[in-house]
Amino acid sequence: MLSHRQTAILRMVHKSASLSIAALSEAFPVSRETLRKELVSLEASGYISRRYGAIEFADSDASRQWLSAEQRLTSSQRKEKILELIKGRRNVRISALAARLKVSGITVRSDLQALERAGLAVRKHGSVSPIAAGEGGAEAASPDSFPPAARVLGEHALLRISPGDTIYLGSGEIPRYIAAFLPADANIAVVTDDLDILAMLRRRQYASPIHLLPGRARSDSSTIAVENAQSTFAKLEIGKAFFAISSYADGTYYMESPEAVANAAEAARNSAALYFVLESVMLDKRGKHAFPYRDFRDKVQEILIDDSVDQSVIDYLFPRRDPVVIQGADFSYKRGRRQRYRIGFLVDRDRGFFIQEVYNSVLDAVAEHGNVSLEIRETDRGFYSTIKNVDVLLNENPDLIINFSLCAESLSYIGDKCRARGIKLMTIDLQDRESVYFGADNALAGALAANSTIQYIQEQWKGRLDHIVVFARRGIDPITNLRVMSVVERIQAEICCSSPEPEVIEWDTPNEAPREALLKFLLDVPRSDKVLFITFNLPHILGSYELITQHRDARDTIIVGQNFNEQVQELMRRPDSPILGCVHYSPERYGERVLDIALRMLSGERVEPVNYTAHTWISRESVLR
Repeated sequence: MLSHRQTAILRMVHKSASLSIAALSEAFPVSRETLRKELVSLEASGYISRRYGAIEFADSDASRQWLSAEQRLTSSQRKEKILELIKGRRNVRISALAARLKVSGITVRSDLQALERAGLAVRKHGSVSPIAAGEGGAEAASPDSFPPAARVLGEHALLRISPGDTIYLGSGEIPRYIAAFLPADANIAVVTDDLDILAMLRRRQYASPIHLLPGRARSDSSTIAVENAQSTFAKLEIGKAFFAISSYADGTYYMESPEAVANAAEAARNSAALYFVLESVMLDKRGKHAFPYRDFRDKVQEILIDDSVDQSVIDYLFPRRDPVVIQGADFSYKRGRRQRYRIGFLVDRDRGFFIQEVYNSVLDAVAEHGNVSLEIRETDRGFYSTIKNVDVLLNENPDLIINFSLCAESLSYIGDKCRARGIKLMTIDLQDRESVYFGADNALAGALAANSTIQYIQEQWKGRLDHIVVFARRGIDPITNLRVMSVVERIQAEICCSSPEPEVIEWDTPNEAPREALLKFLLDVPRSDKVLFITFNLPHILGSYELITQHRDARDTIIVGQNFNEQVQELMRRPDSPILGCVHYSPERYGERVLDIALRMLSGERVEPVNYTAHTWISRESVLR
């Protein structure tokens, strides 16, 4: 049996002579990996063929059979006809239904399977019989008994649900439609507070877990007033929550009862992603029971509205940042707003000043944009921690991953995984060939520091230099080589240093300063020697300053820094400070640049593989002015 999504794909493919996966990605709110799986299944069954990236309707028995059934009667029309044919009869042979409808037995069985799930019919030994209204504890409902808009929105809501999901279904016609046609064998756990939904699932003998929330039922409503709602919902791990909005006006979303509002608020608080469904006829109409939408705006993935409404009405009624999506009955998928993208963000848990500044700027940029949801995973910078968290992000099917974990060993793994899943990848401050890079131009940073240092030594020390001390990360990685060791090489090419080899003090941020190694050097070197200290980052300069100034005179000492903040600024303003200057990378501006590049990548624009932040040399003289 074809799924809702597969049927929609076939309809699109049939309408187009040749279709690309990029066009399908615009039409369906799922990852490209999910679409590829659907295409593989359809191709294996003979419905489509793929050649050089193009998707075409196949010339096969399977495709002809599907098209024949599609052209004669729609699926819903066939089901309605079947119900008419079996009404008032004890048993009707499936072969007889196939002959009457002029379709295959397989097609009839698929229709009957859907009717059986909806609690409208029961199959037994090659025949089918109707289930009377009221059997099984609740009134049975046909797909065509729903209003057309509710049916359209229900069908599209089903497209948002994947095997293995845990979903919340609130009260209302559209959630009930979802319950009637959820795939019974896809391990989709349902959490609900609606007795009608429970009855519908039970009639279908729904095999996946069903969680009816405990509480008090009312005689005038099918919605349960959930007891201890906060603690009850907190115990559940809900991935996607679907809320039926009874009406909308002046930026306020209304629901059908106070119980529905209270339950929905707790469900929203404890769900990862929220979907609102709203019939267009209920636009610009006030209700009695308002839902606190603004409290959960960042979790709302889409607001689904049927297409019986003009785009200008949507533009007038909804704020620009709201992710409104207009759904058509023919499975068209038009976006009323900018795409709401899901971005995975991998970042180190132990954040020093620079990483924290970048992290904050990314969060600020996302909040400012309003149509981006950010899934954050923190690592301890170790390889296994990094790949574990990457796998968690990938399972969320993001549109793009931003890797800001500084674990170089994991780069190839992350690149391979993202490429295999068809997920775009961007890295910050660690370059690799599989991703778009944004961050420091470490070679440029090294040149800025080296040029100013050479000029100072030549002018103030008359070209004399006795020792070079380098604070470096353990292992002297590629970034250290470019940012720090390139400074050493440039200086040595212009200045003759008495000690030919630099003193390297390994210092893994944010570990404590290697005081013993530094102190030993300071005590061993004559105070009159000219010494240059080159630091890799902020912790290095901040952690070494006091010890250096206790044992060294500023007239014979230079400290060259990387990164700049108010603390460094204060040190530079001290009388006789040995800090010559620092290269500033503007971490507070990273976020807007990163998000801009990410959105351009997602929209299909050409993006340069390497992108740099702005670099500025901040000298002590400029600080003192």
